[in-house]
Amino acid sequence: MRVPLISPMTVVVTQFLPAETCAQDPAGDSTVGYDPDFREPVALQTEGGQPVTDTRQYGDEIKLPCQVEFKTYEELQMVEQGDNGISKVALVLHRRDLLRLGLIDDNGNIKLKKGDKIIRFEKAGRTTLVPNATLYFYRIDPASQGFGPDGYDLHIVWTSDRTSSVYGR
Repeated sequence: MRVPLISPMTVVVTQFLPAETCAQDPAGDSTVGYDPDFREPVALQTEGGQPVTDTRQYGDEIKLPCQVEFKTYEELQMVEQGDNGISKVALVLHRRDLLRLGLIDDNGNIKLKKGDKIIRFEKAGRTTLVPNATLYFYRIDPASQGFGPDGYDLHIVWTSDRTSSVYGR
């Protein structure tokens, strides 16, 4: 038995590329690129100390069919992330779509990771929502134990709107 998505729409995401971000700092002076100690991108600074350039590197846009769920305050309280580290938006992805798009590796693991960025949501090819705060993937959990050929047809993507909490791997 396969579990379908309910009222699917499309989420457009782009994958965070830590190796490419790190390659922007060939001298290793941590003024740009990726800081391996803090496991986060380093923003280029001006003389006044204000960030000018976001040095994070992302891949091409990927369009994923998904089911969008808005979590209640009570559900968010149950997530152990301190001061609202998780946004109210959760996505449900279907494994069949991930396989079709080549987002499952040979070991059956999802290639999407913590830190991947949500660009916009679409329905029937038209943009329906651009998040007012940048949303990032925070965690991906299996959500349909027992359904589908490998036992996990659906996956829940928890999102975060806090950039400092999403890059640690």
